[in-house]
Amino acid sequence: MNKQTRSRRWLLTGAMAGCALCLSACGGGSSTPSDSSTNTSAPGTSGSTSYSIGSTIPTFNHPFFVAMRKGLEEEAKAQGATINVVDGKNDPQAQLSAIDTFAVKKVNALILCPTETKTLVPGVEKANQVNIPVITVNRVVDGGNVVTYVGADDKEGGKLQGQAVLEALPKGGKIVLLQGIIGSSPQRDREAGLEEALKGKSGYQIVQRTPYDFDRTKGVSAMETVLLKFPKGTIDAVVAQSDDGALAAADVCAQKGRSELKIIGFNGESDAFKYIDEGKIYATILQDAETQGREAVKATIKHLKGETVTNPQITPLYLVNKKNLKEHKPAWQSTSS
Repeated sequence: MNKQTRSRRWLLTGAMAGCALCLSACGGGSSTPSDSSTNTSAPGTSGSTSYSIGSTIPTFNHPFFVAMRKGLEEEAKAQGATINVVDGKNDPQAQLSAIDTFAVKKVNALILCPTETKTLVPGVEKANQVNIPVITVNRVVDGGNVVTYVGADDKEGGKLQGQAVLEALPKGGKIVLLQGIIGSSPQRDREAGLEEALKGKSGYQIVQRTPYDFDRTKGVSAMETVLLKFPKGTIDAVVAQSDDGALAAADVCAQKGRSELKIIGFNGESDAFKYIDEGKIYATILQDAETQGREAVKATIKHLKGETVTNPQITPLYLVNKKNLKEHKPAWQSTSS
């Protein structure tokens, strides 16, 4: 079945199924798909089709995904659709279970931000089997049929981190890479981009790769171990695959008197901006999770209406340092701010 045929089929499904198939917008930290829903339309769209969208994102306990959820829910409401966003609890099995429930409820579409790229493939394939179109946001999957990916180009983000390293250490240097969740697309692609940016550049070497799972507390432990292994003068920079790692590294370096290290993060939260202004972090890569959520919903509705959807849909990234800090706004307010 081609995309246009599938789109027309789901347009009819949404129109005939109406209230029986819609899911209520997720609220109050609910971690399972809702059993009841209210079919609503946006102002000025009386009588128009209201689509039901199922969505699962990695966690509700990180400000990046809190911002993404906000974008998903607000844009769905603006579009006159209902959406149920499910907390993946950083567990791919929880996300697979949510997808199974969405398949039973026959939602009109699925928006997925996968915890892991490989483990969620069966979920995408399950949705494919019951003709539920899948849109991925922020992270990709390694299999199944997806209408489009909406989000940043993480490899390009890794290249921007490499650019920051080259600017911070023009004569070369030894680098520690703090890795996010191993196997996730941000971890793999940002690492590949960093490696590509440094390839062929004389004097640059990644001497240590240490995972911290995109978790600030784990980032503290990881950085403490790094500094024990590498005394002053043996490394020059720390590249973290999110600001959680960069902020953790900056705090540990401040405690241990290691202010000589150039620290580079990713995401652009408010604490990272603050640390850049104070000289504790050299740079971050700014991306906007709320915008990604909104654009994912827009792409979903467009597809359900039978319109052509571009694949992929890349949202912008910006290298932010002290020189251009005032030209940008943080992607979200850090929980400690």
